[in-house]
Amino acid sequence: MKTPLTVTSARTAEPRETRYSLTSERVPGLALHVYPSGRKTFAWTGRVAGSRTVVSVTIGTFGVVTTHQAETRALEIAALARSGVDPRAERTRQRAVQAAADTGYTTTFADTAAAYLLRFEAGEAATSKRNVPRPASVRREVISVKRAVDILGTEPIATVGRREALRLRDAHADLSDSSRRHAWSAASRVVAHALEEGLVETNIFRSLKGPRATTARERYLSPAELAAVWHAADEFDAPWRQLVHLMILVPVRLSNATGARWEDLRGDVLHLPTTKNRTPWPVPVSPAALAVLRTLLRGDGLIFPSAGDSRGRGVGGPLKGVGQMKARLDKASGVERWRLHDLRRTFASLLSDRRDDVDPLAIDLALQHRPPGVRGVYNASRSVPAVRRVLALWADEVAAILAEHGREKETSTVVWMR
Repeated sequence: MKTPLTVTSARTAEPRETRYSLTSERVPGLALHVYPSGRKTFAWTGRVAGSRTVVSVTIGTFGVVTTHQAETRALEIAALARSGVDPRAERTRQRAVQAAADTGYTTTFADTAAAYLLRFEAGEAATSKRNVPRPASVRREVISVKRAVDILGTEPIATVGRREALRLRDAHADLSDSSRRHAWSAASRVVAHALEEGLVETNIFRSLKGPRATTARERYLSPAELAAVWHAADEFDAPWRQLVHLMILVPVRLSNATGARWEDLRGDVLHLPTTKNRTPWPVPVSPAALAVLRTLLRGDGLIFPSAGDSRGRGVGGPLKGVGQMKARLDKASGVERWRLHDLRRTFASLLSDRRDDVDPLAIDLALQHRPPGVRGVYNASRSVPAVRRVLALWADEVAAILAEHGREKETSTVVWMR
């Protein structure tokens, strides 16, 4: 039978080989933990309203804190928990307020976010999945963290609790669900960094439900829409015309296309220095896609540089203004609610719909996806010949689609020959 916590039982409790507890019958959640060393500590344990996480808050050491004082404090902590406030975060907040009064300065969420981003970029953040993140990952993280800072930036990091987290969750109503979730996740990573640095005692974002999850995209262009996009791009100046046509014919990501350099194109293979899975990847380029690239003036740098002239020759860094180009393309083609990334799904879906002689594995490799499961672990081959065949078949299908929908294939910038 368990011994209840009373003034007498607390005073007479003797240490045992393992820790044991005396639980209060007067105040739910309050207990006195008796350790083998003889130390006795009051603590409250319970759930915060709206959370499934069980939290434990140390109240004090028996002898310094009386049983009556522990009961009073436990009731205060339980009231905070019932109101949805994590008592650990509240205690940290009170300490931060006191420290701010002593030093005259409070570390804000924005301060912590800036420190986190420096460590993230260097690959030293506790939440980093890779040693050094890709530049594109850094840019996305900066955007997401900035959105969180816009809402919580002036808050002392120690006071970021349930109320502040919910304020972030309900903010940015003009953004997509995906962008809002990224901002929420970025805020959680900032607080995780603060937790590691000892600035907070808990990460409230891990115990709350964030913005609603987005469903996986299934959008791909129909043959008529694909033809409309191709023909609309025909009216664009270089290098935008060539960029759109190349991304239709060769299913690379936008970042790979705009970051590709002429020295990466060796023969009929575009050697991507890195991909989303952080590995180099050879991508065969069909004769139709090579014909697109031949309409650009070959240089020593990027295939699609900024500040290009009428033939696509440029002197700047990576191509800028993709968003404006995409808006023009939507208006000119009449195709709505699609992304350039959907061209990759369009390639895989239309080719599989229109041909029954295509190897699904070759389609995955053409998309720069590793084979799933054990096969991807042990088979490091990129199967260039098989992918070359698949992309040649896709070029034939694109030619057929253009001929079916409004314009003869000879009028296109592609030279349709094998």
